[in-house]
Amino acid sequence: MKSLLTLIAVLTIGVLASIGQAPEAAAQDQQKCEQLYGSWYQYLERERCLREWRRKEKLRICISQDFGRMEALARKIRDGIQPTMFLSDAKKLMEKTLERKLDVRPAKGEPRGTMVETSITSNCATPFQLIVQVRALETLELLHLRFWSRFAPAGYHEGLRADLSRDFEESQRLEAAEKRRRAGKTAARGSRDGGQEPMVKKREPGSRPLQEQAERLSRPPAGRARRGSKAVEAGTQPWALAAPPPKNDHCAANLARNERIWRLQRFGLVRQTGPDTYRAKGHSLRFKPKTEALLACD
Repeated sequence: MKSLLTLIAVLTIGVLASIGQAPEAAAQDQQKCEQLYGSWYQYLERERCLREWRRKEKLRICISQDFGRMEALARKIRDGIQPTMFLSDAKKLMEKTLERKLDVRPAKGEPRGTMVETSITSNCATPFQLIVQVRALETLELLHLRFWSRFAPAGYHEGLRADLSRDFEESQRLEAAEKRRRAGKTAARGSRDGGQEPMVKKREPGSRPLQEQAERLSRPPAGRARRGSKAVEAGTQPWALAAPPPKNDHCAANLARNERIWRLQRFGLVRQTGPDTYRAKGHSLRFKPKTEALLACD
């Protein structure tokens, strides 16, 4: 009699515990747990199994929804960082994307340089995360961008994510090879044409406005000396005289460091590539450390 009452109590508690669940999901969960704990006296173990199963299922759904957000941030960083950037530019882009401050620290191994490393964490109750690392050489030029999956759940890739990573040195080599290929193609086309320059249609003198013709005739040709000057009297070619230096020449003598850097801006955005080195496109300045002395300029 006592055993019969115990059985009825266990069945009643089981029915009440299943209220509030979706019938099909509850039936599947109960069936999987009943295969492990099928006896009526294993009710507590079976309920513990059901709770654990529901927790894992809830976590799996959360991760599957949050994984899209994490990969979207990773792709935004991958597509935003360009091979022509420096480490400071990549750091600013990552801080703007992830909305937090990041630190630059020395990189381990060879080649020597610096790096920025952080992680994209999940909003779910799991240690799953994407590790992001951008590494640069000592000149602060980018070397590579790497992504790793760490503590990935079942069904997700663990380790290096090659689909999100980028090798900037390889990109620069491919770009240089493409430029050489185009240059060779242009040279081959020129040799087939006999090396002749394309003919340029000259404008008729009468086609210029009269005022422009009068001004052109009234002033001496640019870069040539006037008749009677010392250059003509000495028998030199007046058009062979050297052109004057640019108005804001950053390589001029007797200039302060700040003045040279300010003049370098006429070529574009000035970037500091070293403690005493500055670049703007194809031009650069290199000073003696902690002085105003100029070591190199181009």
